[in-house]
Amino acid sequence: MIGERIRRAVESCSEWQRGGNTSLGAILLLIPMSYAAGMVPPGKALRAQEIRKNLRRVVRGTSKADAVNVYRAISRASPGGMGKLPELDVNDKDSLTRIRRHNISLFDIFRMSSGYDTISSEWVRGFPVTFEIGLPFLVRELYATGDINTAVVDTYLTILSQVPDTLVARKLGIGKAREVSLMAKRVLKAGGMKTSRGRKEAERMDKSLQRADHRCNPGTTADLTASTLSILLLSGYRP
Repeated sequence: MIGERIRRAVESCSEWQRGGNTSLGAILLLIPMSYAAGMVPPGKALRAQEIRKNLRRVVRGTSKADAVNVYRAISRASPGGMGKLPELDVNDKDSLTRIRRHNISLFDIFRMSSGYDTISSEWVRGFPVTFEIGLPFLVRELYATGDINTAVVDTYLTILSQVPDTLVARKLGIGKAREVSLMAKRVLKAGGMKTSRGRKEAERMDKSLQRADHRCNPGTTADLTASTLSILLLSGYRP
């Protein structure tokens, strides 16, 4: 079951590091991707669109047991920036009872939160940020620069510039999240990692975000960059 795999991954991360970041968002994106890739018949080339098609089947096929496992994992790991949900909050002891009683799947849970959480939205809408924003840009940058580091950082900035980070929004409000997106746009307008001016602008942005006691950390964007890079690797790219 996908929920059990997610729970094991989150618990493993929480055991070997103590920094408060359990990589929850990345795990929620990458575990279903691994299932989707595994559905491709042996000997058939892995293609991004084939993986995406399988992803829709994987996430829609989740069960109430998957939801319970993920809730238990989140409760144990206690990642930062979760906030409180209007219904079925992970910190509410009655949530698991309601999930079981009403047969609520993990996909149903993400549908409830998709309006204000980008990871949930990826699940519900077929991973559009990963496949329609991140991956095309990353591929173009790799062809243009031949430098994986430059391409990945500029991909991160591109995603952030177009999709306000929902971890920042939960911690500091949507206004601050949009402000951070504008910072990313300025870096890209200056040339991103491909120019000296762009790199200096990125350094200024980094210092500005650090001054906010690290609460202004675009962590959801990092998760989406990880999912983009994972699809690239699953499709055959090797540095």
